[in-house]
Amino acid sequence: MAGFRYSSRSLRLRWWASRLCAAGLPLLTAGCAERAAALTERGAFPDPPNAAAPAVPPPAQAAPKADAPGSPAPPADAPTFPPTPVDLDAVFRLASEHNAQIALAREKVHESQVAGDLAAKAWLPKVTAGVGYYRHEGGIQNEDGTLTRSSFGALWPGVDLHTAFDVREAVFQRIDAERKSWQQQGELSRINHEQLLQAAETYIDLLTTRRGESVAQELEKNQRELLQRAKDLEKVGGKALSESVGAELAGTAQAEAKLHQQGDAASAKLAYLLGVDPQSEMVPVDDGLAPISVVDATPLTSALVAQALSSGPGVHELQGLLAAIDCGMAEMQGPKKFLPTVDLCVGEGAFGAGPDASMAWDNRFDVGVQVRWDLMELFKAADEKRLAESKRRQVELTYDDLRGKLTLGVVEAREAILSGRVQIEHASEQIQRASESYRLNDLRLKDNVPGATVSDVVQSLRGLELAHFNYITSVSAYNKAQVRLLLLLGSAACK
Repeated sequence: MAGFRYSSRSLRLRWWASRLCAAGLPLLTAGCAERAAALTERGAFPDPPNAAAPAVPPPAQAAPKADAPGSPAPPADAPTFPPTPVDLDAVFRLASEHNAQIALAREKVHESQVAGDLAAKAWLPKVTAGVGYYRHEGGIQNEDGTLTRSSFGALWPGVDLHTAFDVREAVFQRIDAERKSWQQQGELSRINHEQLLQAAETYIDLLTTRRGESVAQELEKNQRELLQRAKDLEKVGGKALSESVGAELAGTAQAEAKLHQQGDAASAKLAYLLGVDPQSEMVPVDDGLAPISVVDATPLTSALVAQALSSGPGVHELQGLLAAIDCGMAEMQGPKKFLPTVDLCVGEGAFGAGPDASMAWDNRFDVGVQVRWDLMELFKAADEKRLAESKRRQVELTYDDLRGKLTLGVVEAREAILSGRVQIEHASEQIQRASESYRLNDLRLKDNVPGATVSDVVQSLRGLELAHFNYITSVSAYNKAQVRLLLLLGSAACK
């Protein structure tokens, strides 16, 4: 029976440890700055009142001490980094300013803007300056058809201007540059949202694991006290009681070690997402894991969806891309499509020429102008129009898909917030009742009340553990839903 208890207990603790860091549903785009001051405000739910429950220290105190048994000592030559305190406000701000992927996306937007400036100057001619030398040896044909052997040379230092001005090509380059700029801005918006959401959820995971680790430490402390009592009762109840409690203690220690490792991993990941050294220790400023309130989820779903569809992540960029395509198609189908391509060549400079090695100099000025129409455009116009309409349709379908994802995300996040409030209330009540149950059973065992057993206290500790687990997971899911809804509504746009 003791072996059976140890197996199921360890399996449940391992499942708890692995589930505490579950990630939320990632969605499309958006940012952080304007409402930064509201990001750390607390919601209407305080930490559950559990006067009789084990006191839980803040996450910053949750990590085992360096000299604790079983904790590996750091290498003597390992570099040390001072702890970096962070809160949700700092997470959004640092990720927006220093995240490598966001910075790369911003640079691509800058590149597309520079390309647009170059496209606007496509009409400028190509102007060169240099020296040309010509030499001829041999026969040439005279005007009457006879052949004359000649030997002469020419030298021409001067300036040459050459351009082929195509109005339609210039318009196309400008429109294409504007389209690419909007695409890069949309990509920035997507990456911005993903990285900010990932950073915020990682911060919540860090709080979750530290809170779970502190709870496991308190449970381990109480189990050690219970194990000592069970050993004192071995003469009466046999060794089974102490073995059972020892199995519970081993399972809790395993869960605590797992949670500590997950917390360290979340700290390293958060440091990377914030653009600081991954070896830096990220220490949450928040006192424990508590529900946050960064967005009001009480309005009707239709109102929140309308806000997301008007100012949510990626909406402005796709609307601008559609407008640019429509404007370009209308411009290319207007009178400009009948304009020809104009070739202009102008050259001026000193010109020296003469027979054999002699050279006489004079000024030389040449001008050449050519106007051309591409007749093959008549056969390709219909296909080019269909190609442009197909590209526009692709953008339109992407926009429709974005609106659907925003709607889905808002509905899901709002329901998770409203349901999370109820779950947190029930989890708080569960902790109160489980704490009271543990207190009474422990008191009965201390007072040697007839019928009081160690198994009753063990069962109470299991219930208290489950109550804390329910509370921690409920708060974590609630906070992640708050962050998702905030970003989806565009309330923290940061680019």
